[in-house]
Amino acid sequence: MVDILENIGRRIKNSEYLEGVLLAYRAVEAAIQIKLIFGHKINPWHPEYTFKSGFNKLNELEGGKYKELEN
Repeated sequence: MVDILENIGRRIKNSEYLEGVLLAYRAVEAAIQIKLIFGHKINPWHPEYTFKSGFNKLNELEGGKYKELEN
């Protein structure tokens, strides 16, 4: 994570703004993955954790307060 942030700084200093933005996006993505793994014990790369199963797990943890939208 620190490496990504340092790389963003280098890219911006070199006026490589597109690369800086892409790396910033990756830093946010990595932070979210870390939160899922350590904060919620969810492995984001495990095929069991699709959006629907993730929603169901969150809803279960929150006492069923969310309702699923119908198409």
